[in-house]
Amino acid sequence: MNKLRFATPEDCPSLLAIYSPYVKNTVISFELAPPSTQDFRSRIAATLEQFPWLVGEIDGKAAGYAYASKHRARTAYQWSVDLSVYIDPAYHKRNIATALYSALRDLLTLQGYYNAFAGVTIPNEKSEGFHESFGFRPVGVYRHVGYKFNRWHDVKWYSLDIGNFQLPPMPPASIGQLRNSCKCDNILGKYASLIR
Repeated sequence: MNKLRFATPEDCPSLLAIYSPYVKNTVISFELAPPSTQDFRSRIAATLEQFPWLVGEIDGKAAGYAYASKHRARTAYQWSVDLSVYIDPAYHKRNIATALYSALRDLLTLQGYYNAFAGVTIPNEKSEGFHESFGFRPVGVYRHVGYKFNRWHDVKWYSLDIGNFQLPPMPPASIGQLRNSCKCDNILGKYASLIR
């Protein structure tokens, strides 16, 4: 059975197992070493105070995850978020990233966010193609912004409008305020059906 759900700190070992190879073997993540189990558990818990962190399951196993985080610290940025998604390579081409991002987008809109951004270390044709097919627009490239594996890397940034830009905007609600609502359950159920 395929399922989308909110992460819990208890998911830490399975999600860290997905994430660590991206840190150790790729420039998809700019971390130089995988976080400790305790640090990763703390990240999940801290994120869930305000933002969604979702897990995609196939037959009871975590196959991927996606989450939102604060875009920038200044108050006027409070309606903007950054998105990240990581999929276990064994489950590529199962539509998990699309399901996770679709649910994340709708949950963030429900919370009152207006802009979603994603950074992609380039070149990465798969990730660039995925974000563009999802509706993200390229907005610029940070040149030589990260140093890993003995070279400098560029990051291409993408933007996605997820709200209707009301005036004045209300401060976004925390996901904790909405998490147990029927609306959240409906969003997760709706997009779980996209997983193949």
